[in-house]
Amino acid sequence: MDKTDAKQADVVTIRDIARLAEVSIGTVDRVLHQRGRVAQEKVERIEALVHQYGYKPNLFASGLSGTRMKTIAVLAPELQQDHGYWELCLEGMRSAALELEPLQIRVKYLRFDRNLASSCVSAFEEIQKTQFDGLVLAPTPSSAWLPLLLTLPAQLPLIFFDTDLKLERRHCFIGQNPYKAGFLAARLTHLQVEKDKDFATINFVDDDQHLRVRQEGFMQYCHNVGRTVLAIDIDSADSLSARRQAVSKALDRDPNVGGLFVPNASVAEYVELKPDVRLLGFDLIPRNLAALRDGSIDGLVSQRPQLMGAETIRQLSRFLLFGKQLTETVEMPLDIYLKENI
Repeated sequence: MDKTDAKQADVVTIRDIARLAEVSIGTVDRVLHQRGRVAQEKVERIEALVHQYGYKPNLFASGLSGTRMKTIAVLAPELQQDHGYWELCLEGMRSAALELEPLQIRVKYLRFDRNLASSCVSAFEEIQKTQFDGLVLAPTPSSAWLPLLLTLPAQLPLIFFDTDLKLERRHCFIGQNPYKAGFLAARLTHLQVEKDKDFATINFVDDDQHLRVRQEGFMQYCHNVGRTVLAIDIDSADSLSARRQAVSKALDRDPNVGGLFVPNASVAEYVELKPDVRLLGFDLIPRNLAALRDGSIDGLVSQRPQLMGAETIRQLSRFLLFGKQLTETVEMPLDIYLKENI
């Protein structure tokens, strides 16, 4: 960004100054408010940029600078699970955390293996050893997390993202409406597959409430339009070759299937299994995006995981800093992606 760019912009932010000075937002904040030790070379660089671009500090944010640091704990599945989906969520969280750093907001991340209940317990016990002011959690698998969450203090602010759990205590859910998402995916499949053809859907037998509700929406739409659906039961803990073999055998038994719906991010695993069968699924992760570009996948529904992650941190920060009550549900947009619009 040069000076011309700055004049064209509505406002120059502390983040812009940090990026141009090649330092953290926290370093810029310390220089602006003359607290903490910063190398003289960095001080001079930051002050020159502030003068050059006419940066004006947010006085309201400055008034918060003396408040106690607030810590948000984030519990999320291992980043490599679900083909990188969780990495996209945490990318949004990190971006929001960076913006909020000058407001004395700190985010502590801890990961767990979503396929092991014992890993959920260990992560929960580990986070309990630290002091934190609010909790952000992707509660999957549902049965592992429910008893743990019942032990939390009732006053602790709690946000679920991606997957919701029905709790008596007040909490906020940020994510897609899974029923609407499944319903929309079925409509997209219906538009792409010949009217005289059947659908097949992979029914993951995992302990995943989110996927179950998504499947309910898919099946309801199919019922409404009179589509026959072949449900293929799969355990995601099985090997890739075993899962592909099970799907292939099921499709061989019903040659009238014209469309295969995969209700999670693993859709790219089933490309080229049956080239004449339309393939649709969820999430614009890199692997699915590549398959959509080359025509191996015919359509995707996505829920903007980066936006979802960022909104969890922003919602909780507004509560911790300003006492703004958590919204009960923040519903993420449902985006449809085809080869032509990516």
